Amino acid sequence: MSKKGLIAAAVCCAFLAGCGPAEPVATQPVVTQAPTQATTQGATEPARELFEVDLTKVSPMILENAEDGVVEAAKGVIEAFLRYETSAAIEVSGNAQRFMNDMAYVIHCTCPLFGAFADLNEMSGYDPDTGTVSWEFYVEEALFREKTADFYRTAEEYLNAVEKTDSEAMRAMVLYYAIIDDLQYDYDLVGENYEKLSPAEADLRESPYYVLTEKSGICTNMAQAYLFLCTQADIPCGTVLHRGGAMHMWNVVEIDGQYYYCDPTWDANGSLTHFGMTAADREDWAGGYSAQEGTMLGITVPETYDISNGRFAELRGKLPVEISKIRVDRALQTVTFEGYEYECVFDCGT
Repeated sequence: MSKKGLIAAAVCCAFLAGCGPAEPVATQPVVTQAPTQATTQGATEPARELFEVDLTKVSPMILENAEDGVVEAAKGVIEAFLRYETSAAIEVSGNAQRFMNDMAYVIHCTCPLFGAFADLNEMSGYDPDTGTVSWEFYVEEALFREKTADFYRTAEEYLNAVEKTDSEAMRAMVLYYAIIDDLQYDYDLVGENYEKLSPAEADLRESPYYVLTEKSGICTNMAQAYLFLCTQADIPCGTVLHRGGAMHMWNVVEIDGQYYYCDPTWDANGSLTHFGMTAADREDWAGGYSAQEGTMLGITVPETYDISNGRFAELRGKLPVEISKIRVDRALQTVTFEGYEYECVFDCGT
């Protein structure tokens, strides 16, 4: 996406202090795994069932809400991009501009590398005469291949924190913590500092790739980074864009058939205060964002999904603002949170 195409997204966090954390605090969080009974007795630990990175894997929440042809076009562009090609044939239906905007959204949420290393102009990138969409690379092919290989390793490191046999709640919570762990708000992407960045630097730092590799970003790419990890770990997830008054972006995630809001921006540096919120929480104590103004791919999210389940409400009263370490116990399906001298155990079972 071009720098101009993302100015609005960047400004979304410039207009209000609430979109970013008030004061970044350095932490040294750790995710550990409790030893199983077999390993404590010296027996061989069973092979872990891990998720594999797939940069064309699209969130089920996107699949059920995208217009016809959008996902297919996005996957075609991603596949061509990963081959270091600069164009792809797509079939556009309906309004071409909306189609292009939605396709770009799917691309960025599905393949974090794209926004970091390529420029796709949603306004002029599609040629209706040839039925092709074109983009430009910011880097030469050799460097792109190197960065791609590095990113696969980085994504695998995140995903190795969870297993296929983990409950959805454990996967969602552990990956959320992996995102917010030592996450910093990038104040260079707001206000006057933004205009000093080159298009390539702005696109890089606004991408979910940058959040995952550099632990820095704003509300848009933080939410897209969490969406990416959830998708890779078979957790339906989307983003919610609030345009009314104070603009902001966060996540909606499905866990065990229920829907919740999560805000990695407001939990940056190790808090779980905004994990598993209801729509009422979001409108009340968590920012005052009107439920009717949260959208994704043209839908009003709380009108499409019931975001009222209070399963995670107990975390608000039990956890400290800063968590220094979490510990997972797969046998019990629990997550233990340690902050300062405080400890709390949350049951992740259904």
